Amino acid sequence: LEPIFKETSRLENLVNDLLLYGRPPVPALRTTRWHEILNPLQAHARQIIGKRDIRFEAQAHAVEWETDPDLLQGALLNLLRNAAEAIGDRPGGEIRLEIRTEGKGLTLAVVDNGSGLPEGAGPRLFEPFFTTKTSGTGLGLAITRRLVRSLGGELSILPGVLRGVQALVQFPTVMVRPIEDA
Repeated sequence: LEPIFKETSRLENLVNDLLLYGRPPVPALRTTRWHEILNPLQAHARQIIGKRDIRFEAQAHAVEWETDPDLLQGALLNLLRNAAEAIGDRPGGEIRLEIRTEGKGLTLAVVDNGSGLPEGAGPRLFEPFFTTKTSGTGLGLAITRRLVRSLGGELSILPGVLRGVQALVQFPTVMVRPIEDA
């Protein structure tokens, strides 16, 4: 029965991805503190990583801004999943979730030391149904970009400094406020 359950789960994920891709997200903006997004992401990251030799680091930052925390968590969770899959079972894997405030802007970066971008894949990364993986729908980055854009941001995928990938979620005009009592 195990193969049947796995295939059913895979098909359910495919249907959910197709529905999410076909339905434009409608953000419910509210003032959100970074830790409201970060804490659940850390728990999910531990589940995604499981027993693999991957170190996960996430920057804490005492800031808040207007966003839809559920949509942003969904986007970042997909980027964390991609990073863990790019590292695979290779020992010494690292994933960092960074937050950078730049004047009025905000950048969230998921940085990994995985296998990096395959040659020629860059221009096609956000095309629906394009994938560099042996399994998957090829909708993950297309959905993630749509989620980020619905929040007023932009998603870019760049080669890492030494190895791996940097996924940058940039909000150039968001008003980030420091939190005094955090």
